[in-house]
Amino acid sequence: SVIEAQAAGLPVVGVEAGALVERVPDGLGFLGPVDDADAFAENVARAAAGLDALSAAARRHVEAHFSWGRTFETLLETYHRAVEDARTGTGAE
Repeated sequence: SVIEAQAAGLPVVGVEAGALVERVPDGLGFLGPVDDADAFAENVARAAAGLDALSAAARRHVEAHFSWGRTFETLLETYHRAVEDARTGTGAE
């Protein structure tokens, strides 16, 4: 859902935990401590204040890293490696 929000041009506000740490790099939203409602509210206000710039950056990020073309390139590379590993008997077991 984070990538979907970014694709829609929405900055993400959340907590510094789980996949959010990986999916919300600097400049695409704000993460704060778990269980800190005040920090969360402050981050929502920060996102609203910089909405135009954050929105544009979020959309560019998704287009660069998660477009359908990029997704299929990665998928086909994965399949190619799996077929090659099966053919040569290498790879993870």
